[in-house]
Amino acid sequence: MLYSNLEFLRGIERLGGSVGYQEHLESLHTISNFTHIAAALTSDSYANIVWVTGEVLSFFIYSTLKINTGEYTGKGDAWGLAAGAVKFVGFIKYNSWEEVISAENEFSIVGAGVSANGLLVTFSINGHQVALLTATGLGVSVLLGAGGDLTWTQDT
Repeated sequence: MLYSNLEFLRGIERLGGSVGYQEHLESLHTISNFTHIAAALTSDSYANIVWVTGEVLSFFIYSTLKINTGEYTGKGDAWGLAAGAVKFVGFIKYNSWEEVISAENEFSIVGAGVSANGLLVTFSINGHQVALLTATGLGVSVLLGAGGDLTWTQDT
């Protein structure tokens, strides 16, 4: 979780600050998020599944996502309309874990709920979808297509 205002500001800086937010607003990035989500819902081509836990914290235009598989941790920041905080459990579906962790992932997230939340997150590398996270959690949130980048690191 974000423990301080300083960490929140560092997250905004990682996304490019006000210039990065302006670029996000001028792009059609938010629309493509929903396109990726819709495509993910109709795809059942993943061969592997891993159980995950995590959290999403959203502050109106900025969100942070943290995912733990037990062996790897993914952390990312995103622009997009969202508010709330959710701790979740769920599954990531994928074909090749080596492909998922091979590069920084672009992610798109949608979800909503009061007390019980549903989340759907797609992960892509260079426009190619590599994984899909479906999860439920506790908290309050409205996530309307937040999108950003996530990096995986191996737990020690």
